[in-house]
Amino acid sequence: RIMITTSNVTKRFGHVEAVRSVSIDVRAGDRYGLLGPNGSGKTTLVRMLLGLVYATSGEISVLGERIPRHASRVLPEIGALIEQPAAYPHLSGRANLRLLDAAGPGSVRRTRHARVDEALEQVGLAGIDRRPVRAYSLGMRQRLGLAAALVRRPRLLILDEPTNGLDPRGIRDMRDLLISLKESG
Repeated sequence: RIMITTSNVTKRFGHVEAVRSVSIDVRAGDRYGLLGPNGSGKTTLVRMLLGLVYATSGEISVLGERIPRHASRVLPEIGALIEQPAAYPHLSGRANLRLLDAAGPGSVRRTRHARVDEALEQVGLAGIDRRPVRAYSLGMRQRLGLAAALVRRPRLLILDEPTNGLDPRGIRDMRDLLISLKESG
């Protein structure tokens, strides 16, 4: 089953060509990484996959739906972490995840507590989940952002620089977590 397809996707900002003729097919169970220097268009491509930035030309399909036209249909099924995760600093990580889950379409209140617990456990924040986010380190905020991407048990996970701000152990933990997600899903 194909999860993401792009065909000759290009994005220009004025005279700057940020992304040029990208064609990919990502199947269920695949893991892809975009490699390149800063400013090479990786985040722009990720944003186009989510319908946050429109392609100048080319076609994008995610979970069988055209993007951006049908982004609202598929976004609830995608867990995404783009750049620096946002959270209410005065609230705990747990409270942030509960609010995020409650705000989105298709939220299931009956299973929210268990899903939030599971996401916090998966990213290694279960022991500090009640501390205000303002007291979190950059790495802890990154882990919370990943928990937010996982809380709805998405069909597709799209991560932009998921190890940003993590120390070497955190990077290893993140890699191990992503491997375990592939094996379990």
